[in-house]
Amino acid sequence: MFILLRRLARREGERYAFEANDLTLRRSLEHRFDALLQRLLQRGAFRGDNAAEAYRLHTASGSTFDQEVDRGECSLEIRVAPSLPLRFLTLRVLRSGDQLSFEER
Repeated sequence: MFILLRRLARREGERYAFEANDLTLRRSLEHRFDALLQRLLQRGAFRGDNAAEAYRLHTASGSTFDQEVDRGECSLEIRVAPSLPLRFLTLRVLRSGDQLSFEER
């Protein structure tokens, strides 16, 4: 599951590499990844009957958003509940400058 999520994040994240680092970027990321994860949910990749039970997307807001912008970063946290494990797995995607990095938790 994480291999697939990392590949999706890299492919989709690169599309946004040169976008302005603002709230519009974060909403675009959330919208794009929501659509991708919704398709995976429909195919049985996640536990739960709806998106709220199967996955969560989170971008920085408030003072965290301001701090990320000051550092030139944009992050999206993707939490998924795979159909087999009993807990959420988290993949954090971070754009810093023109670099994408991934962190599994």
